[in-house]
Amino acid sequence: MVICMDWYQYDWEMVPGEGARLLRVRGPHPCPALPEQLDGVPLRELGDYCFAPQGRLPEHFNTTETGKDEHDLSRHTRNCPETCLRDIGGSYLERLVLPDSLRRIGTYAFYNCKRLSSLTIGKRLTDIGSDAFMNCHRLREIHLRAAPKEKTGVRLMLAQISQDLEVWFETEGAPLAALFFPEYHETYDEIAPAHLFGRHIVGEGFRARQCFDEGVADFRQYDMIFPKACAEEEQETLCAIAWDRLRYPMELEEKPRQIYTDYLKGHSVSLQERLVRERDSGQLMLLGDMGFIAREEAESCIRLASSAGWAKGAAELMRVKSRWFPPQEAVTRYTFDDF
Repeated sequence: MVICMDWYQYDWEMVPGEGARLLRVRGPHPCPALPEQLDGVPLRELGDYCFAPQGRLPEHFNTTETGKDEHDLSRHTRNCPETCLRDIGGSYLERLVLPDSLRRIGTYAFYNCKRLSSLTIGKRLTDIGSDAFMNCHRLREIHLRAAPKEKTGVRLMLAQISQDLEVWFETEGAPLAALFFPEYHETYDEIAPAHLFGRHIVGEGFRARQCFDEGVADFRQYDMIFPKACAEEEQETLCAIAWDRLRYPMELEEKPRQIYTDYLKGHSVSLQERLVRERDSGQLMLLGDMGFIAREEAESCIRLASSAGWAKGAAELMRVKSRWFPPQEAVTRYTFDDF
């Protein structure tokens, strides 16, 4: 049986005066990229429960199929019956790319998408319904197609996601900045006898999510949270914050740069271990090139990569180690007995 990886079916309805509202998606792959238009109508909205396990369809709706061309679509229908197409929602969805045309994400749109790990969005997203990301516990990356100082709706998304989350600002696929937003927790305690509730927030992640000015990321304000975060957050979290700011130093002033640098030089082992676990040789090389891997730490990384069965990574580290730490020239020593 031939499974065509570019054949998708979209159920949608027209929103008068606006465009298309997507209701459900079916396809052969859990990482789709949604089109800008459906039958020539701009895709403006993800409907309520769009990617939830049990979608809700109205009585009347449109269905659009996409593929390479009409010839391919007829071939797909013969070779790839509809049983090949899965309902893309719930635990099947893993990664999703939303088009620049999208303006709104509906209520509970990603409810119980428990394997969703990465979402790519455009800068024109301006409205997100309540609990749109409920139970999306694996969502860890937001890729934002926008320059770092452009106004976007990413803060609306951050307000609904309390776990660790990394936001990338990208133009033409190239990252220009990245910000790591740590996890935070909210609790409510009843204040008797008035039956009022006091709100307690644990973690600097909440304050980090407020570092926006009318939808534009405020990097200076973000950098101000780090000293306090050092007293509350775990080492791996702090390394992630410092590393993102140092490798993409958008509007990074000298004082916070030095604070980040000093911290990472003294605590980068946890970051190195994470990069080895993730087999991310590119970031490891950059970490070393920027002087954040000491000689003995490089040896430890090589051993860790070898024990993890990452032979390619161990070989790369051995190759660049001599560049990071050139062998010192031998010093000839003489004694009086030599004369």
